[in-house]
Amino acid sequence: MKNSEITEAFIETNKLHPTVQEIYTRSSDSYSRFKTLFLKKEHLINLQNANKVGILAEIKSIWFTKENSLFIYNYCTTTVEEINGFGHSILFVKIFTPTSGIFSKNINYCLFVLTKHEAIIYAIESDTNNIVYTDFSCKLLSQPCSLEVQKDKLFIGCTDGNVYSVIYKVVPLLGYKTMSLYTTSNFIARAVKTVFRRKYEEVHHLSVGKMYLAALNNNLSIFEFKNNLKSIKTFSLSKKYVSCQILEEEPLLVSCTEPNGNRDFFSFEGKVFSKEHCEFVKEGESMAVVSDTTKQVVLRKSNGISFLYLLAQNEDQLVNFKPDSPSENCEQINVDLGVKSIYLKNNTLIILSNNKIKEYEIFSYKKMLLNCRTEEIYSLHKNYGDLNFMIKYFELLADNENVYKIEAFCKNKNIKRFAFFCYLAQALKKIWTLNLCDIFKKSETLIYFNNLVKKFVNLENKVKMSNGFIDELAQTYYYCSFLNDYNIKYTETLEIILTKSNESFKRKTLKQLLKIFEKNKSIDSLLKTMNNMCPAYLPMDQINNQRGMELLKTFSPLNMKESLKYFTNCNTEVIELFNSQKFYYGSIYILRHSFGLNKVKYETLCNLCKESLKCKGALDIGLEDSRESFLYPLFEALIDLEEFSDCSCCEEKTYRPHLLNIKNPLFEQFLKERKNNSAKTIDLLWKYQLSNGNKEDAIQTLLIAAQKVNLDMEIKVGFLEKALSISPANIQVKRLMEIYKIQKELSERKNLNITRLLTADSLLNDYLYDEHDLAILLLDALDYRSKKIFKEIYKKFITKTRNIAVIFEVLEKLKNKINVLDCFLLVLIEKVIGQDENYKLGNKLISIGFEKSEILGVYRNLLMNSNHPKIKEFILTEMQNIASYEEYDEYKGFCEKTFGIKH
Repeated sequence: MKNSEITEAFIETNKLHPTVQEIYTRSSDSYSRFKTLFLKKEHLINLQNANKVGILAEIKSIWFTKENSLFIYNYCTTTVEEINGFGHSILFVKIFTPTSGIFSKNINYCLFVLTKHEAIIYAIESDTNNIVYTDFSCKLLSQPCSLEVQKDKLFIGCTDGNVYSVIYKVVPLLGYKTMSLYTTSNFIARAVKTVFRRKYEEVHHLSVGKMYLAALNNNLSIFEFKNNLKSIKTFSLSKKYVSCQILEEEPLLVSCTEPNGNRDFFSFEGKVFSKEHCEFVKEGESMAVVSDTTKQVVLRKSNGISFLYLLAQNEDQLVNFKPDSPSENCEQINVDLGVKSIYLKNNTLIILSNNKIKEYEIFSYKKMLLNCRTEEIYSLHKNYGDLNFMIKYFELLADNENVYKIEAFCKNKNIKRFAFFCYLAQALKKIWTLNLCDIFKKSETLIYFNNLVKKFVNLENKVKMSNGFIDELAQTYYYCSFLNDYNIKYTETLEIILTKSNESFKRKTLKQLLKIFEKNKSIDSLLKTMNNMCPAYLPMDQINNQRGMELLKTFSPLNMKESLKYFTNCNTEVIELFNSQKFYYGSIYILRHSFGLNKVKYETLCNLCKESLKCKGALDIGLEDSRESFLYPLFEALIDLEEFSDCSCCEEKTYRPHLLNIKNPLFEQFLKERKNNSAKTIDLLWKYQLSNGNKEDAIQTLLIAAQKVNLDMEIKVGFLEKALSISPANIQVKRLMEIYKIQKELSERKNLNITRLLTADSLLNDYLYDEHDLAILLLDALDYRSKKIFKEIYKKFITKTRNIAVIFEVLEKLKNKINVLDCFLLVLIEKVIGQDENYKLGNKLISIGFEKSEILGVYRNLLMNSNHPKIKEFILTEMQNIASYEEYDEYKGFCEKTFGIKH
């Protein structure tokens, strides 16, 4: 896998963070006190005699009402637009993003106006901010007391205790506009409340997430609005709350704020924990609360002074959770007494009072790093940890910010490099797995990608840490932009192109590009453009391939040889073309010089070599190579080649390949390692070794081959005979031949089908346990010296063999007849006495090759021992036959004197 560092960075980036509930419940109850509010702008206004006011930050305006008229005041241009014609007092005004396809393209925002009994939608022209009536309106079933929007979705909380979803659409074909309200409660339920005069519990606050809606009255109700509004959970509340806010949806977590600023947090299971306000609030002090997902603004009026508290979730707890650290930051500022409205969204806080409007920027952690003191930077570094702190450092560096204050905290080179790639991964995450074609079709993602490439290139010029990744990313952007200009389709993503093999993508798209430029005969223009913008995707190989193919349109030996310099990276099509013209030299040349050997299966390469290796010229050019990955398939083809064919590339004709004359060091290694190590391969190997003067290697090859399981016994024995013919005095070969003869005798005797040459141990222990004569011959062939084992086997053999002649046949076959008589002679004498006391044993032993002196020596030892008198009498008779008179007379006297035996 290429660019493994970015892959590892994505693994780190995609790690699951703790949930908001886990952070709140396991963190410290205290608050950090970083300064995050910065006053950006301040505008003077006059809102005297206004009934209701509000902020429309999206269009840099405020709204206010006088009697039944609505005024939109742009505080940047100081222009006012009045909207008349409302039959009732106006209660709420908000901006939302309309559903696509309903309005024209120049309508980005709409104005939603709620009166006591009616809901109306106005369109806002994006170029002029003019308010346009749209015919979308409907009557309300109850007086609204809260309003919340989420992109194109509108929700109203009413005094009847119900939550209504506003549905607006255009009837297809007819173009008829309709607007209606949908609620989860039905008409009967509302009628029952009216008839029985039950007190309505007005929904005084709403909070909308991506999937859920929270409604607050005396209960906390949770709704789902995936398709239609659907009530899924209701909590009965024992306290009074002024607001609610959805903090998290997977899993759900909702905060409800009490009048004193304390908060209770609810999940689907109910109340899970509580948190006190950052300051003590006396009873009776008025509070106002505005919230979004990660921040909350609390306005407190006490003793004629207004305080504003900004509570914000600490991001460091999300990326580097620490149980002892605070989960929120609290900042307090003084504000004007006559605060009319507060707007809070993302990093913007706008405060509207009677005579001025103040716009604050809420510092993100990146901005805070640039504006806080050194000791505060130290605290942030400790909270974030090295990795996440350095990621922030690279974010600031990429934005061309002055990072001299935080650079001193980024010294660890190993972590710094990983943090660099983690920053890249975080920035790329939005488009990393998207189809690149889709990215270039949508202006939003295209602009994002374009800006990202510029930012990354700027960053790489400063730090030089991407190891070519940013350069490859930039070239990919320019190349895909080029493909988009010519409407070339593909399905790859950045992840596939930058972390996996992109050869298929290059080949497929370049082929389409070449077709377009071939028609216009402007390949040089393509080369120039791509060489400037994306040289990594420059199709020189394909272009050279095409030039080579142009030469081959007219076949001649000269053209074929000339074309070889263009085929720097070709496919099998060219090889097949050369083979069809019997230009085998060219086929092997291409395989050797331009084929991606690491990308082709071994079997495929073998087949290509077999189709192309048909002449001596092809063989000679192939043998000039030194790579195992090429030579092994070439040798596979060479072994199977019986004779050369006619060709168009060789001047002198050679019809038979001389394998034993090949002078390549890898040929012998190939023969040894060949998977299909058949008798033919082995025969070639030992002959090749012998012809090159490696006699010992040839013998060793034959001995190893004789042990192979997959060969017939006849072939194995043939290998042993060849080894013996090469070195007749080789003891190892002789022994193996003896073992084979014994194994063959055993197979015939017991009718066994043994397909392999057994080892001496296996033959003796597993097969010859009851074939004592063969066991004796095996031990003799091995020159075995343990007399204890010999005595046991001889005793079993002689005692169990009835025919004495058979015993002597075995004894005659012994190769080593020295120092073995004492192992069996006593048992043999007992056997002879039992059958024929007059048997001339000594003469028989001498006749089959035993030494007379050794026989007499064993006889003397037996006479000296305490053997049975019959045995001693037999031995004296034997000595009388084969020993000298003096020696016989000496032992005769000894036996008569010592044992009383007269002979």
